[in-house]
Amino acid sequence: MSIFKNKHLLVATLMAPVLGLIGYFGVNALVSETPHAAEAGQSYQLVEKPNCRYS
Repeated sequence: MSIFKNKHLLVATLMAPVLGLIGYFGVNALVSETPHAAEAGQSYQLVEKPNCRYS
């Protein structure tokens, strides 16, 4: 059975990665936090992580 003879299998093979990428970037766009610009004259707390080299 050739993959080119079965059109349903061919379309599914081509569409699965496309739908996966759309889902990946779509969820990232919905869930990700947008960065905020720093304001002049303000102070900000830095987060200290345990694997930081200079802590």
